[in-house]
Amino acid sequence: MSLSGIRQALAYHVENLGLEFPLSYPGQEFTPPNTGAYGAVDFVFTQPNAVTLGKTGEDNHVGYLQLTLNKAAASGDGWFYTVADSVRQQSQGGQVVTYNGQSVTIVSCGIGLYDDDDGRLKAAITIYWRARTTRNLA
Repeated sequence: MSLSGIRQALAYHVENLGLEFPLSYPGQEFTPPNTGAYGAVDFVFTQPNAVTLGKTGEDNHVGYLQLTLNKAAASGDGWFYTVADSVRQQSQGGQVVTYNGQSVTIVSCGIGLYDDDDGRLKAAITIYWRARTTRNLA
């Protein structure tokens, strides 16, 4: 169980949401489509909290995954809410996502305000999460 395991579990969750547009991830090359929608995925971790001490202690982690939706401004804002409803339906508080032995619990999911950025509307869907890891330090 590790930070990279948490990230992998969250990415696995996003990849299995059935979104019908391309996604970009941090540090990976991505060319946004000239027309049509796309999403940008970001993972935010905060400082962990030690639950138990020692080399084999456990840490609690909290953070959020942000999925920034991008679409041509002329298409209106209804699409954002349709996508947000779908993501929220599949990312409900208390839901546990597990990938390669790392479990992540979804705490909440919601959409924020949207903004016009150079002819594209952008809105962020935020999934708050928590997870626990074991240190296993030598």
